Amino acid sequence: LGRDREALAWYATIAQRAAYELPYLAPAHRRQGEIYERLGDPAQALAHYRAFLRLWRDCDPALRPEVARVEARARALSAP
Repeated sequence: LGRDREALAWYATIAQRAAYELPYLAPAHRRQGEIYERLGDPAQALAHYRAFLRLWRDCDPALRPEVARVEARARALSAP
């Protein structure tokens, strides 16, 4: 809906209120990275992509394509 700042505020609170939200923590970091990248803040985007990658480093094989996509974005943002 184009309300990126509002979405960031919601994503930032994932898993802070209840333990049942923990499965959403890594995807929330991924989305925050995407939003920050869209907003032109590569440092924040990279920080959230790295958090996502730490959480999903040992993910199920079916989720590896998503990890590979985020790794590619993180590499692109890290490049000089």
